[in-house]
Amino acid sequence: IKAPSKGTVIFGSIVAAIGGTVYTSNHYATESRKRLCDQVSWLAERPCDVHEIPRKVSVYISAPPGDGLEKSRSWFREYVKPILVAGAVDYEIKEASGPGQIEFAVRDEIVRRRRIAAAQKERKEQESSNISPSSPEQKNAFSAMNPPTLDAIKHKKEEHLVDGVLAIGRQAWREVLSGIVLGCKAPLVVIPPAVPESETNTNNKNEEDINKEKNIEGTKDELDLDLALGPVAEKLMMDEIAVNGNGNVDSDTTNSTDSSASQERFDIPPVLSPVMYIPQENIIGWTNIPYRLFMWAADYQRIEKVGKYVVAAVLNETRPLRPEDENQGESEKVYW
Repeated sequence: IKAPSKGTVIFGSIVAAIGGTVYTSNHYATESRKRLCDQVSWLAERPCDVHEIPRKVSVYISAPPGDGLEKSRSWFREYVKPILVAGAVDYEIKEASGPGQIEFAVRDEIVRRRRIAAAQKERKEQESSNISPSSPEQKNAFSAMNPPTLDAIKHKKEEHLVDGVLAIGRQAWREVLSGIVLGCKAPLVVIPPAVPESETNTNNKNEEDINKEKNIEGTKDELDLDLALGPVAEKLMMDEIAVNGNGNVDSDTTNSTDSSASQERFDIPPVLSPVMYIPQENIIGWTNIPYRLFMWAADYQRIEKVGKYVVAAVLNETRPLRPEDENQGESEKVYW
């Protein structure tokens, strides 16, 4: 037995330092992740009610500026998914390959919920006006449920509404908030685009020739269309114009309707899911290599930093939005 050479000592020291760093980093990361999962694991262990539906959240991810979408996917798998699974929370991932896609998706979802709420409100008004207080259905407590109520229950079961929105990164957070605002401002009635006059004249000539050959079929189609869309068309007509007793359009009411329609309307749907910002750091560039190596060794700090947001979302800890919340994720821009 003899003393190791200088090269063997240097090689052994380097291997021991790297191995110790990797082991320590994995150990602390495992402990941090386990500590966060223990805060929400009781939700998965408790017995559920018969009519209780498992919680579900929507996760919006987008590619960080100057990088690919795989970075955001990896971020979700490492820091967000383990806590959601530990809390028995179902999730739906919605990826955006380009800017603006999350904003349009959120806007369409808000408009869809507003339309459903408007249809339900109109249906309740019609039911209340059709059923009188002395009707036998209200007197009999054991009467069968009417078809609209059954349809509403079936629709509620089929449509598993999300009760939380997670926006990973500053880009997704900004588009989610912008989409909510645009969805609350968007009109519910789709206005068809205007047709140029030259195309209208050409189409009218072609329609005259076609209508001569299809008089009977056209009449039948118009009757079917009137039966299907009669109530809807009548409601839209009454909303846009007001008719007096002689059948003439009241000019004062028309002017007031036009002025009110021109004003901006902000309509919030009755069911609006809470939103949560999830931090995301995409450290790129040659000058950030030392900090990137440090964060790779101290990954447990990042797990705890991101995990506290996910734990709050799983535990459904909500609060009203504040003006300073729109500046969430400003620190991410340093590494863009």
